[in-house]
Amino acid sequence: MGAPAAPSAPTPPPPTLEQPEPAGETEAAAGSADPRVDDAVARLADVNALPVAEQVEVYADIHRRLAAVLSDPDSQA
Repeated sequence: MGAPAAPSAPTPPPPTLEQPEPAGETEAAAGSADPRVDDAVARLADVNALPVAEQVEVYADIHRRLAAVLSDPDSQA
C-alpha cells in the first residue's frame, strides 16, 4: 500500500477588475501649486463614465496638458 496522497492546495480566486476607491476629499481639496495641473487632473473625475474608446482621447489630452506645464520654463518647480 502506498502513502495517502497529500491534499491539494486550494485554488485561489480569479483576479477581479474592481475600480480603485476615489481620492478622499482631503486629497482632492489639496490640489497642486499650479491651476493648470488641477484643471488637467480634474478631467479624470468623469473618465470612468465614458466608453473606453473615448477614454483614450481624454488621457491623451491630460498628458498633453501636463507635459505643457512641465515644459513651461515659467512653471513653478
